[in-house]
Amino acid sequence: MGDPEIRPVIEYLNRYLHDLNLALTSGTGVVTSRTFQTEVTADYVTTGNFDHEIVVCNNTVDITITLQSLTSDAQVSVTRAGTGGVTIDGNGATIIGESTQEMPDQYDVANLTGSSVEWVLKS
Repeated sequence: MGDPEIRPVIEYLNRYLHDLNLALTSGTGVVTSRTFQTEVTADYVTTGNFDHEIVVCNNTVDITITLQSLTSDAQVSVTRAGTGGVTIDGNGATIIGESTQEMPDQYDVANLTGSSVEWVLKS
């Protein structure tokens, strides 16, 4: 930072980044809402890296969406947009008492949230 013309630019960028961080966090330094949406045409495993993962299945053949390891309050939405069948696999955890759930009709949507014991459907 030896160049005096650069110093104001760096100070401005530091203030901007600080203000942006405040806008994105709840004051604890943790981003309060992160949503990830992906479109798939083949088998897929959700990542578990986001507060809410949205999977749009635009497949023409049957596929399986495997959920990440169960954690409380995890949210995954699966939409069957294509003509191929979609099976949701609980990955060792149950989904409303079953190991898998079928999405029988095109445009079906399953909104799942993790509880302490299993994946549950939410409205």
